[in-house]
Amino acid sequence: MFGKRETTTRTLCLSARIVGAAWTAFLLFLFVTHVPAEIDEHGLWAIVSRVPEEFVAWKESPAAVFYVYMVGYALTWLRPGVGGFVLLLLGAGAAIASGNLPATAVLYGPVATVGALHLVCWHRLRRDECEERRCESVP
Repeated sequence: MFGKRETTTRTLCLSARIVGAAWTAFLLFLFVTHVPAEIDEHGLWAIVSRVPEEFVAWKESPAAVFYVYMVGYALTWLRPGVGGFVLLLLGAGAAIASGNLPATAVLYGPVATVGALHLVCWHRLRRDECEERRCESVP
């Protein structure tokens, strides 16, 4: 049915999806569980109006990284290469720019890992597709 290479590619892509879904679920639990209480207390507009401030002060509040992660993760379902690149840049860039690499590696390391897994999946899918069509240049 499937060749060994196709099975390996499918397994890699499935594992990238599973790791991404698990990390997304953790981040949703971490950042979203307190939102209903804040909406009751302050109102929805107070929370929405705070989003630009969180992007400015992203080192103190990693919520901005969460927003960009969600966009990048959504992109991995549509375009694995672009989404993986966004997540890899976000994870590595945020960890390095924060200045406290060991402490932030716990939060941003898995983001970069999810991005790297999706990039590898995308590369393998492209390579397998190119071999099927017998492309001249296989990356």
